[in-house]
Amino acid sequence: MVSAFSCFSQVWNRPKKRLPNADMYTLSKPELLVDNYSLQEGEIGKSPPARSGHRCFCTGDHFYVVGGYNPKFIGKMMNDVWCLNLLTKRWKKVKTDCELPKTLASFSLSYVEEQATFYLYGGTGFPFGEAISTNLYACTLISPEECTVRKIPIDNPREAPRVYGHSAVHRHIYNDIAELYLLGGTEGVQYDMRVTRLTVFKEHARFETLSDEKQEPMGRYRHESVMVGDEIISIGGSNQIVSVHMRDLDAFNVKTKTFHLVHTQPDAVWRYPRSRKGHSVVQAGNFAILFGGYNPPDVENSEGLLMKDVWCLDLRTLKWQKSPFELPSGVFFHSAAVNSLNQIISFGGCAELATKRVDDTVAFHIGPPPLSYMAAKVFLEACPEFRKINGMNYTNMVPRIAQQLRSQLV
Repeated sequence: MVSAFSCFSQVWNRPKKRLPNADMYTLSKPELLVDNYSLQEGEIGKSPPARSGHRCFCTGDHFYVVGGYNPKFIGKMMNDVWCLNLLTKRWKKVKTDCELPKTLASFSLSYVEEQATFYLYGGTGFPFGEAISTNLYACTLISPEECTVRKIPIDNPREAPRVYGHSAVHRHIYNDIAELYLLGGTEGVQYDMRVTRLTVFKEHARFETLSDEKQEPMGRYRHESVMVGDEIISIGGSNQIVSVHMRDLDAFNVKTKTFHLVHTQPDAVWRYPRSRKGHSVVQAGNFAILFGGYNPPDVENSEGLLMKDVWCLDLRTLKWQKSPFELPSGVFFHSAAVNSLNQIISFGGCAELATKRVDDTVAFHIGPPPLSYMAAKVFLEACPEFRKINGMNYTNMVPRIAQQLRSQLV
């Protein structure tokens, strides 16, 4: 045992190479990361229930699920937070020092790594559109499984957009200051593409509308956005009538405060992704990875299509490429995030055209994982008893295992 750990430590302590950017040649096949159907007796209830309309994010060691909606639950809305240990593949419910709002469906979540804080804005309760939040919450992780929740005062609350189904991007300015950009969404009837900057300071925040209503493109909700320099590019989305095509994408420049169209290049065989809403787009370096979603019907009374395809948009050349791999099944209103292991993880969503919520955790790599992570996986497969060490995760496993081994040898 000690000899095996010694070999693992040598691999672990090698210099870490910078991870490559994603490209179509390194995308792996999406597969179930955690099988909730195989939970042992006594483990039921120790993973997040099925849901849609939630949001996700990743830290170095954990994948988090926040909020969501399930019609089978009393009150239907969820305001919980769950974390998945990326090393042990075990879920745990996160403790919060006060209750999160019950309007966490189709809200926005922005995780600012430099502050170890995720910001929640907007969203709706049930029935959808009746109770819409205009509050900003800052949730700071004080440990992987515990966070504090603060409601941030708004300097100009009349400027706060009353919206859900919007997209959000962010950038960290310095110290306690971050900028969140909110785009589009709906209040239940009308759809817009208003761009609002929310500057968050330590103890307060301020809204500023950047776009000119007369120049805004077609309103939409459940689209996704990525930020490249001063440009915010929005991908997909729909209103009640029309869904947005993927050939020409709407982009907004935060310096000039103007919209313009970005013309993309097609895949050599498959051309462009189908239009859709409720999909996921994850930005990884110079690439935007799109997957899942719902393609609305072309004609009245048809059902539309549940999407399970995976696409990659090169943000430098603006060229689409379709992956040869697909999700295990079609899903929309799911949520996804990318971690430092070059891995995209997706949780939940709607299946069977919105009649069913799922609790699937699906993952695929967008580049080779670090050798140290592969060594950790092999070690834990050979010595599964170490999975139970309290508080162990990917970045601290060597000292935790060493401590455990020393205690066994004494």
